[in-house]
Amino acid sequence: MEVIRNIPGMTKDSPENKPYSELIVHGVDFTHARLVDLTKLADQAAPFYSWIEREFQSHFHSGKTLHELIMDSSLDDLQKAISRCYMAQDSGKLPKLFDGGGVPYKHLEACFFMFAWIARDAAVQRLKPLISSLPKKGKQGSKELEIEVLANLIFHYKSNIKFFEWPVIREVTLQRLEGSRRAKKGSAIELYARTALSTGFSYYFKTRGNYGKYADFEILDKPLKVRNRSYDVAAWLIKNDGTKKLLVLPVKTRETQGGGHAHLFSRDIEQANIDIIEIYPDAVIAFVVIAQNWSQHELDSLEARHEHVFYFDINPNSFFGFDDESQIEMNKLVERLLG
Repeated sequence: MEVIRNIPGMTKDSPENKPYSELIVHGVDFTHARLVDLTKLADQAAPFYSWIEREFQSHFHSGKTLHELIMDSSLDDLQKAISRCYMAQDSGKLPKLFDGGGVPYKHLEACFFMFAWIARDAAVQRLKPLISSLPKKGKQGSKELEIEVLANLIFHYKSNIKFFEWPVIREVTLQRLEGSRRAKKGSAIELYARTALSTGFSYYFKTRGNYGKYADFEILDKPLKVRNRSYDVAAWLIKNDGTKKLLVLPVKTRETQGGGHAHLFSRDIEQANIDIIEIYPDAVIAFVVIAQNWSQHELDSLEARHEHVFYFDINPNSFFGFDDESQIEMNKLVERLLG
């Protein structure tokens, strides 16, 4: 008999869609929380896949699907279509591809990984070194060689691969991101918060086709260090003139419940804020607080002084990521900042 135990703050409807649902079968915990977070990142690759499909359609002057275009293409045309994707310039109108930690790849890296994942595994461990070992010919640079190799791999093995539709590529992406996730350093909660933030940016692009009043953004792949403090999740919002605005999401957890600790907890947060604001006066600060029965008064005080507080009334050991409602809150935060 299967029993789903829902954590406080969750509903009983559709537990398979709830990030912090535990799966208990005959008293044994079979929860696969990492899978839920990775599927979020895999789904964020859909806009990038769709963009590649449109670039291929523009190159071939055809409304056929990416699968059909790849299967019908010559090696030369396939190489030119991949090159078109690589050479795209306007970063503010380009979707992102995210790694297993919720950090966006640079555009050239994103192109390499997406086409490499389609063709083979071990893109970094084996494919990159092989490409680097190739001798340069004339004016042909490393990117041109990379494109040539990727085109040859896909062309040569397309009859073996057979399927290039999004549902299939999604499964491949999911597997590759799992390897990327394992290679990431940092706490699981930090990765969950970064995934939620990257999902917010991806949502904004998917619904607007741009990043609002900003030309681009950069989610840091490690905690931001300010003086002697580390801030778990941070991003730079990049304006058209190259200037940047800082977004910081400190993640605070406590396994003890409420009580007098709440005031000390909030005091520590405020001191950390002072350090950020002194160096980055226009920084936007929001918090992820994961603790049971925390003081509502303290939370309200933080909310009044800062951009937002994402509060999870749960023991950190049972936190498996943002639920749907909290993700909507994150999407709204990104909308306010970019709009």
